[in-house]
Amino acid sequence: MNYRNVATLNQDILSWAKELPRDIELIVGVPRSGLLAANLLALHMDLPLTDLEGLIEGRVFKSGKRNRFGNLETFLDEPRNVLIVDDSEYTGRAITSAKDTINSAGLNHHIQYAVVYAADRSKSRADYICKELIMPQIFEWNLINHYHLKNTCMDIDGVFCQDPTREQDDDGEKYRQYLINTPPLLYPKKTIGWLVTCRLEKYRDLTEQWFERHGITYNKLIMMDYPDLAARVAAGRDAAYKAEVYKKTNAILFIESSLDQAEDIARITGNQVLCTETNELIEPGGIKRQMQTFNRNRHLILKDPLRFAKKLPGWLVKEAKRFYQ
Repeated sequence: MNYRNVATLNQDILSWAKELPRDIELIVGVPRSGLLAANLLALHMDLPLTDLEGLIEGRVFKSGKRNRFGNLETFLDEPRNVLIVDDSEYTGRAITSAKDTINSAGLNHHIQYAVVYAADRSKSRADYICKELIMPQIFEWNLINHYHLKNTCMDIDGVFCQDPTREQDDDGEKYRQYLINTPPLLYPKKTIGWLVTCRLEKYRDLTEQWFERHGITYNKLIMMDYPDLAARVAAGRDAAYKAEVYKKTNAILFIESSLDQAEDIARITGNQVLCTETNELIEPGGIKRQMQTFNRNRHLILKDPLRFAKKLPGWLVKEAKRFYQ
């Protein structure tokens, strides 16, 4: 899995902005996630910004007091050099749809297309690409809506809600009130594959009720089976338990709140773990070697997947086949 957070996106766009043509006059974002990339690029290039609808209607977003572009209300009354920007390109459908929309509008502008991350530079429909980013990929800004969530293990406390305070974590009535009343941090629209938590089995009903109340769906809830908190702490197997579940499910990713546990899970399983505490992907050496093998041979995997079956995890071979077919 290739992961990019907003900080990395910003750094990539900052470098990219220096390489793009200097005659660009307007940045246009493809809704929704393309607006984030377009906004950052417009700021770094000090250019006006709008979205696709605004371009077609002749509207440009208002700027600050030190606007150097003149009257933005009439900015699009004359032909401009326009760059349409999206955050990523996988199938090319978003770029194609944007082109169809623009062509149908019959605009009198010189329009080019750009994507920050392209799955395959040689197959891209964009005029400019910041970086080639091999599939599978996941971004901080689309994490809760990503189709891979169905193949993902996710921690609960620290991910879906704040961790309980020491006072709340009493394994008694205060903890029960925490389980009932803690507000959610995420509202995923996709079904989660496995919820893997160190909460105890005796709190299953309250946990299930909380997820149902907030409209968050999942396939399976896996909890620790100890009589009480003291027994769980004495066992000291939080990371090992999560690692065992991760391996057993053959999930594509584990999303964990604690950095210490994320590093332990990655070390034990040899698989990637996304840590929400530091907003980074923890990658053990084994995964790095697998991704290097994948990158070198990705064009051959479709032709002869059995040849790579022993070198790469099954999900990676399937992802390559899905992309190149």
